[in-house]
Amino acid sequence: MSLAAYYFCKMCTKSDKKRDEGLEIPQNIEYVRDIRYGENKKYHTLDICWPKKEAGERLPVIISVHGGGYVYGSKEVYQFYAASLAQMGFSVVNFNYRLAPKYKFPAPLEDLNAVIGWLLEHQKEYPVDM
Repeated sequence: MSLAAYYFCKMCTKSDKKRDEGLEIPQNIEYVRDIRYGENKKYHTLDICWPKKEAGERLPVIISVHGGGYVYGSKEVYQFYAASLAQMGFSVVNFNYRLAPKYKFPAPLEDLNAVIGWLLEHQKEYPVDM
């Protein structure tokens, strides 16, 4: 990892912790965590959330691709963002993808494709409208 990327990650970690301090997932959101969508044990996990009041309904799905310049970020950092989208009436998939510099492009796109494939295979198990 370059020195610039290292400092970028440190800066983001500090600001993300400050932003999220005291936040909790709202009680009206169903939040399922750490579902495996691929073979990489560290990166290939996703969370899915939706509003509880919409139980049984198929909801439009948003796949949240976290930011971080491909060197930083995780589904945990964006869990409150995902929950806020769910409060607006969406099912939200929030996932980890392989990060640089260890994993080179197009690894994040391959992981996104795997998430979409997983959703297609499991759409009947969750309230998603593909």
